[in-house]
Amino acid sequence: MFGWFKSGAQQELAGARFRIGGMSCGGCVRRVEAALGAIPGVTVQHVEVGSAQVAWDAAQTSADAIVAALAAAGYQADKEDHRDTE
Repeated sequence: MFGWFKSGAQQELAGARFRIGGMSCGGCVRRVEAALGAIPGVTVQHVEVGSAQVAWDAAQTSADAIVAALAAAGYQADKEDHRDTE
């Protein structure tokens, strides 16, 4: 359904939440969604002002490539390494 599975090949999926600086409105959300959606192997799960939840095929891209694509779109992004529940 989400294009995560390839027939005849095993995919290694990764996922993370990214903090994204410089977003202030719905237009920013659409630009971030477009930038992420243009990266081969990336599935955008959720974008809101300040963050995005993304899954990707590790054989096609990486977290560093996602951060670079967001930077090219004009946003500063960092992958969240840990989720604090406090």
